[in-house]
Amino acid sequence: MADAWKVFGLTIGVLIILSLISYAFIYISRECNDNFEKCQRSCDYFFQEGEQRYNGSALESASSQREKDFEGGLSFRCRFRPTGTVLRDSPFTTKTFRVKARYDYTVEKPVSVDIREIPGGTAIPISIPGWGSQGIISCPIENPTISCGSLNSGHSTCQHCSSSYRSRTYYNQLCNAFPRTADGIDVIGHNGLDTYSATLPYIDGQSVQWTYVSAEYCGGSSGTGKTFRATEGTDTYEMYIAHLECDGPGPIGNLFPSGTIAGNLKDDVDGSDKGHTHIQIIKNGNRVNNPEIQLGMCSSAPIVSGGATSGTAREFFNALRASPHFNGFTNNLLWGLTANAFHESGFRADASGDQRGSGDDGAIQVDNNGYYCSFGYWQLNVCAGGGIGFISHYNLIPATKAEIYAAITNQDKQFEYIAKIMKETYFPGEYSDGSKSARYFGREIAIRFERCGACGESGEQTRLRGNLAASYAGEIVA
Repeated sequence: MADAWKVFGLTIGVLIILSLISYAFIYISRECNDNFEKCQRSCDYFFQEGEQRYNGSALESASSQREKDFEGGLSFRCRFRPTGTVLRDSPFTTKTFRVKARYDYTVEKPVSVDIREIPGGTAIPISIPGWGSQGIISCPIENPTISCGSLNSGHSTCQHCSSSYRSRTYYNQLCNAFPRTADGIDVIGHNGLDTYSATLPYIDGQSVQWTYVSAEYCGGSSGTGKTFRATEGTDTYEMYIAHLECDGPGPIGNLFPSGTIAGNLKDDVDGSDKGHTHIQIIKNGNRVNNPEIQLGMCSSAPIVSGGATSGTAREFFNALRASPHFNGFTNNLLWGLTANAFHESGFRADASGDQRGSGDDGAIQVDNNGYYCSFGYWQLNVCAGGGIGFISHYNLIPATKAEIYAAITNQDKQFEYIAKIMKETYFPGEYSDGSKSARYFGREIAIRFERCGACGESGEQTRLRGNLAASYAGEIVA
């Protein structure tokens, strides 16, 4: 819905006072200039009435009064002095005068509009001020590229604390000493230039106040690591951002709004003559293992996975639309699936989540980097959730874990299974209902199917996924 608010603007252009014969003083408010010539050209017709002779007076500066209460009006005071002859032989006489006012005003009334279709079918993207990202948390770096992703993010060349990452002694020691390193992303600016500054991000499109909590290693060869904390809605985020200069943003303990420079990038931080920053996020006291997937942070970077449609929301939606498994589905339900896939996996067919210490409960080991229960676009859980239904549907109970992993990370099998359960289990009477909005399906898929920690009826993830589906589909986001 779109609303326009009522505004009254009143501009007094000319006020003319005419008198046949006037008495000594008339007060209308404001200074007047008894200068007939100033209004003669526009008001000649008003001064003609047979053989009568009129005198005219015009206000000089009554045109600057705006945004006043129209019904209360504007008042002006004007004094003019007639000659003594107007009184003739009587010390007092009553005569008439005329007043002409010319004014301009605009009246705008509230109007409600339902937008049913956007010409050309162009979706309205999420608009988040700040640098680069359109995720839940905006990217601190302008024109970002993720040079090294978090562990199991699907990044094609580098994942923190993976086996290849640990092959270098220093990085292996780093991961052992600081386990949170695995949750981090390394972000570079355009062409890897280290002349960029890191700015405090926006959250869910909102400017927030970040508390500057601490700074460490100021002056070190690897730059300064800074910690900031902010709250948006019911969620509290803590951001650790490293490899910065000591500068900015100000005293520790102070509050700084989104968009404030947190610090400049430390130059030549890794010996490549280029700089980058390392970012880790904690949300509500819990580590965010894959901020580029779970929060969409700096997700405009070209992250590549083995998934067939790793890419933008529009590309993913088009893949769903083109799949015969989703024949008869309303577009809005597909947008709801798209929004939930972004939050669950970042559109990665082989995304892994819900790490376990062993495979005793059915978890599957992935690339010797740990055991995981959840896989694919919508994180089907093979330990206790939708993944079990997937295994049963494809009769994979006697299969090896390697065979299960190959099937559950296959795009077409995921599409077929999700289409089946959406149609038969979760939305049997609604999957083809064109009256339901994308926001509705984004929310209901989170509530009925995903059931994440904040996916309840009033959960924050439910709200975000509904809004994201609405924005994808071009609906107005409240």
